[in-house]
Amino acid sequence: MDHIGLWIRRGFGMLALGLGAAGLFGLGSTLVDAVAAGASLIALLPTAGIALGFILPLLVLARRWLLAAPAVPPVESRVAGSAGRGSLGVALGLVLVVGLIVGGRYWFQNANRDLIELTKAREVDLPAVRPAVLKFRAEQGRYPAQLAELVPNYLPRLPGSLINREDMEPVLRLGYSADLNSARARFYGHRGPDSRADYDFVSGRLTHDE
Repeated sequence: MDHIGLWIRRGFGMLALGLGAAGLFGLGSTLVDAVAAGASLIALLPTAGIALGFILPLLVLARRWLLAAPAVPPVESRVAGSAGRGSLGVALGLVLVVGLIVGGRYWFQNANRDLIELTKAREVDLPAVRPAVLKFRAEQGRYPAQLAELVPNYLPRLPGSLINREDMEPVLRLGYSADLNSARARFYGHRGPDSRADYDFVSGRLTHDE
């Protein structure tokens, strides 16, 4: 039974190590991508601290489980006590793993709520202004250099999700580019790698980085 318990602990240790390593990789990728997009590193520190508060204990627990040695107690009572402590350790480890998953999901949704809501609005508003962009092209012989050129002759106003404010965080900004034959909008869908979306006004297609 001791050997079975040992291998169970080591199995959970591998699981904890994998989750911890994945958490560190995901956190690092998110920070690098957010900073590259112009986000302030200082503003990201509280979020990183919360994530590390889940990840680091998981790695410590993984090390403890992976280095666990089979117990050789001198008396039967100590065997029972060791088994009880081992079961408690496994239970606490499972609670920590579940807490990491739930907490990580909450952290991700909370950190990305503004981008997620903005992305949903843009997925509706970009196709809505496409007819005005195409009409501008047909009448002017070019695509608008900025979406603001559509107002007021082609649109009474721009949807709020397509307006960049001066105080807006860079990762929230909408990018727009146009030449004689194309017009595109590009924006972040969430804070993380492979998170950009691209809307082609010519074809009306929305694509996401993969």
